[in-house]
Amino acid sequence: LGLFTFFYAFLHFTIWYWLDHYLNLQEMFADVIERPFITVGFIAFVCMSLLAITSNRASMHWLGRRWSQLHRLIYLIAILAVLHYLWHKAGKNDFQTVYIYAGIILVLLAVRIPVIREQLRRIKTRS
Repeated sequence: LGLFTFFYAFLHFTIWYWLDHYLNLQEMFADVIERPFITVGFIAFVCMSLLAITSNRASMHWLGRRWSQLHRLIYLIAILAVLHYLWHKAGKNDFQTVYIYAGIILVLLAVRIPVIREQLRRIKTRS
């Protein structure tokens, strides 16, 4: 799921960079600095890139315990992604899809929290 999400974000970034900025790096960074929703999306993309690069056994071995600490960035990335989308849709006053995606992300990340995961295991074993 993580690498698929990165692939989607990579396509999103590439299309924005190519079609909106015609592969002009200087223009792209000016946009990142000028528009807050682009800034937040760019930060999320950079953080997600770190996770994608380190999503392999060699990185897990090399980073050791730091690998899990690094991959906890997913919580920050999720918040930044929702904020990026929220600010983008705010200009159009269209929040319905933002709420749907935020809800899905909330459920997916909540399941990763150890206390919630343990409660779900208990419910599953009772059934």
